[in-house]
Amino acid sequence: MSILNSVSVTFNTSEYKNNTEYHKKIKGHQLSFFARHSVFFSPSHSAIIAEFANLAGSTDEYMIRRSYADMSEITGRSISTVRRAFAEATKCGMLVKQHQVANNNAQVCNVYRFTTQFLHFIHVAMEIGG
Repeated sequence: MSILNSVSVTFNTSEYKNNTEYHKKIKGHQLSFFARHSVFFSPSHSAIIAEFANLAGSTDEYMIRRSYADMSEITGRSISTVRRAFAEATKCGMLVKQHQVANNNAQVCNVYRFTTQFLHFIHVAMEIGG
């Protein structure tokens, strides 16, 4: 799609907003397509994000809740590569990261959510594309 290459967009978000307005409008495979064809990442990193974008599309809030070790095992990439991919996606504003802590103050896996701005971009691109 030409819109992905012709439009320079940075999805700037400073806080988590509710993504439920896009639930049922954007499917997991559509979210995965836009993540895979993103110009923001290397092909390796976009493939990692796309893999979990499909899973995130099945949740009400477009969220990813997996440990880096689990994601590494699923994608066949190293933990550091997975961590870098998610750091890039967070830096460009595609994802927002939420740290989780258990009741005993132990750190558990982070929760990543696709930002409302990115979901809106996909929604508009799909409307333009027909």
